[in-house]
Amino acid sequence: MDIGLHELTSIYPNRVQTLYGAPCVIFRDHRWTLPVVFLAGKEGILNLPVRMVTFDRHPDSLSPIKGTVPLELFRREEQDLKELVGLVRDHLSPRDDDWIIAGIELGLLSDVIQLGSLSENPEGDAAVTRYRDKSGLDHRIFHLRRPLQELSYKGAFADPSNSAVKQGLWDILEWFPGTGLIQVSKKNLVTDIDLDFFTFSWERYIFPFSQEVYENEFYTHSQSSYGCSGLRPVDWMRGLIASSGLINMACEPDFCGGNEKSEQVLADVNRFLFESQINTLDVSVDYHPEYPTE
Repeated sequence: MDIGLHELTSIYPNRVQTLYGAPCVIFRDHRWTLPVVFLAGKEGILNLPVRMVTFDRHPDSLSPIKGTVPLELFRREEQDLKELVGLVRDHLSPRDDDWIIAGIELGLLSDVIQLGSLSENPEGDAAVTRYRDKSGLDHRIFHLRRPLQELSYKGAFADPSNSAVKQGLWDILEWFPGTGLIQVSKKNLVTDIDLDFFTFSWERYIFPFSQEVYENEFYTHSQSSYGCSGLRPVDWMRGLIASSGLINMACEPDFCGGNEKSEQVLADVNRFLFESQINTLDVSVDYHPEYPTE
């Protein structure tokens, strides 16, 4: 399965793999998730605009510094892949920090659930950004902590009094804590993963998660007064992926501490979380793309 990426091998050199039954596209820089979503819509894999759950250490939801006019034009005129690639290459930030708002304005994304950007504030409540695009449609971007925290006491996936729940978080995923099931249609959901989610940053150093972190953050059973108590984040994450029509994975070597660390993170994620379903020997995490990079 290539979902049309064979025309863009300089940007997407890795073959499309399968992860828990869903096509999995692995590439270098995070903003290039948008053309993959666009092509998946063209192929009937997704219904656009699509809901997205993204795992990322950074929010990536700044307004495009060059404005939104070309993005609005793309949506209104129903332009094609060539125009979209040009916009992602020339209009979006090489720091990959504005692609979420861009995806909304392009008509590709509806609501976004972003896990990880509040990880440095473990006691903080979920934050919700409401955004009205230039066509007048309203969108929500949920900024959450890591899965174990959100599945546990007072977490956004555990406690119905959480502010994110009151603003519709559970409805987006059709999530039912009592059953531990995500019941949204596959065509309406993308799971998006930035490998830097599985790293720590301290001053100018970046450290990949150790085995201890994976075991404690993903294999610890959640503790909650509600129905999802006892659910392991690794099982929740696998269920999320199995409920998605598409999996996008950005290797982001510039934000993982370099090529070797990005490769290590991919290998560890595959081993600890994905039951070695990805053929990592067939993946290049870093290459020389024909577009601006950080």
